[in-house]
Amino acid sequence: MGGARHWLESLYTSWPATLLEGFRAGLEARKRDPPRILLGCGMGGSAYSIAAASLALEEHGYSVIAWRGHKPLRLPGAGVLAVSYSGETLETIECTRASIEAGLPALGVAGRGSTLERLLEARGMPVAGLERRGVPRASLGSLVGAIMGLVAGGVAARRLSRVASSLDVDGLSAEAEKVAYFLWEALEAEALPVVVACDPQGLLTSRWLSELAENAGVRVVAEAYPGAGHNSIVTWDYPGGRGYFLFIKRAPPGDGFCRAVEGFIEERYRELGPLHVVDLSRYEAADPLAAALANAIVAGLASTRLALRLGRDPLETRGIDLYKSKLHGILKAP
Repeated sequence: MGGARHWLESLYTSWPATLLEGFRAGLEARKRDPPRILLGCGMGGSAYSIAAASLALEEHGYSVIAWRGHKPLRLPGAGVLAVSYSGETLETIECTRASIEAGLPALGVAGRGSTLERLLEARGMPVAGLERRGVPRASLGSLVGAIMGLVAGGVAARRLSRVASSLDVDGLSAEAEKVAYFLWEALEAEALPVVVACDPQGLLTSRWLSELAENAGVRVVAEAYPGAGHNSIVTWDYPGGRGYFLFIKRAPPGDGFCRAVEGFIEERYRELGPLHVVDLSRYEAADPLAAALANAIVAGLASTRLALRLGRDPLETRGIDLYKSKLHGILKAP
């Protein structure tokens, strides 16, 4: 595909640096050890950041439940981790406010000067304020870093340095170019684009759905096994034509079940249509957090380049702006 590049791409490729910048901001804001069980209030890229960070936080003794919504999930002894890059996400603000009013301790990551930052500061809760340099979905590096610093503290420093140095931005960019062309071919063929992975929590596939919808205005189907339901592995069918399959391969060490599922996927889906493999196995072997970040970088770059190929503006947000304005009116109504 080649050709012109969008400035949005520089945000995705900056993640190795912003991961460490965010970590320092989180570490500076940390006041005390948070509760060992945390409800993560966040939407979109913030929710992905919470879920990605949770892969590493488990090894530091923290269980984090990513929660999309405006009402808290009540868990005895739990705290609330509120994350919003803009700091103005209404669902996250309402979730945080309701949690604090229910007596739950809270901590957060938010844009500086934002409503969420002010809410937490007014209650004496620790909050890592981030400089807002771009759109939230392209700022996951700083969000993940800040979460790790705020929750785990200094013990996570060495791990994050390893993760940052492992991210081969040039290699991921080259892979994104191949993926963008593959998806463009699918659209030209009027075929169904499908993102498939052994992805029990739907983490990796959810990022592709979000990035392709937001950046390129393209809707795809996700098959996250076994989360999609084990029956669909055998009975999945594409009436009226073949699919184009984007296989996110992890090959997680020590996980024989997932490796078996991936073997099935690679064999079965080649029979159903063209298949392109995004191989994250070396990142997964190094650190699951590195794989989650690498996945998001490829998804962000590929969707941005696909948008340019289709003549679309990856920053066009009329649909989400309409939703937010309507939601704001509902929440502010007496």
